[in-house]
Amino acid sequence: MPALTADALTPAVPPVSVATTPWAVLLNPRSLAMRRGWRAVEALANRHGIPMLRAETPDDIDGALDAALAGGAARVAVAGGDGTLQAVVTALLARDPAPTTSLLALPGGRTNFVARDLGFHRDADAALSRLLDRRCDQLRTQTRHVVEIVADDGRVHRGFFAAGAIVDDVIRDLHRQRRGRTAGWHASAVSTPFCVLQWAAAAVFGTRRQAAPRLAIDADALGRLEAACRLLLVSTLEHRDHWLNPYAARGTGALRVTAVTVDARGWRRRLPRLLRGRYRDDMDEAVGYLSGRVPGELRIRGLARLTLDGEELDFDPDTTLVARAGPAVRFLLP
Repeated sequence: MPALTADALTPAVPPVSVATTPWAVLLNPRSLAMRRGWRAVEALANRHGIPMLRAETPDDIDGALDAALAGGAARVAVAGGDGTLQAVVTALLARDPAPTTSLLALPGGRTNFVARDLGFHRDADAALSRLLDRRCDQLRTQTRHVVEIVADDGRVHRGFFAAGAIVDDVIRDLHRQRRGRTAGWHASAVSTPFCVLQWAAAAVFGTRRQAAPRLAIDADALGRLEAACRLLLVSTLEHRDHWLNPYAARGTGALRVTAVTVDARGWRRRLPRLLRGRYRDDMDEAVGYLSGRVPGELRIRGLARLTLDGEELDFDPDTTLVARAGPAVRFLLP
């Protein structure tokens, strides 16, 4: 990877070095909201004398994080989507499995699941401004564990929200539709919720038929399921203020899972209840629903594909994947 040059560091006015401030801003200009909003974030960083580093690829992000941490930044504002934040968290945990650096997840992408989970819904520059105007002793924080997906070859993939089974196919279709588009509804923030609703409608009315993988899921004390599954979700996010919160209030632990079989009893009429996390007592693994918090590790066999924070992952379905709650990352709150 080429060394991070001075050109990659947007100069502040008045000029400061990264060592003179506990803050740094890492911005991905290719993220949806940042394509037009990066200038406002840059102007705010300049006004407060904070260096802003632009990075797009995982290698760029790794180098930018190195520059920020080497200069002593204790707080890094990440202006980008869930994929950008995932790359930052992965790079951060590669350096320290118990990081002391605090992150600010600014909503710069399409879905912004993590930012929304922490209370940042819109206006990255306004959110950053609120925190920069506070004294250090007034900053509030909250932790989120990462989801760790351990493959059969020992590789560990980290993120916050994973989707598998038929819903993974829908996400990949959306990625293909978006590829190369910079305008139109496919390139807008409404494309993701629209496609989720489109998938739900197609599933209910049977207008879209896709092969459902047969999965063997062991969720520790929460339960077990072995059947063809149409839906698999794994996350450590709470989704308290989000309309989509598809997990039952069962079990303990930071890791949450929802799996629904193809033959789950009454799943069409229960789909709105499922998406809101309003499970009835009779919606359990005996009738095709496995949902709640996993106290230990989640083991999945038969899964060939998974999307983790927008990253498409492929696995050998004959092996067992392990999902677990990984290290905790500290986030600043608005």
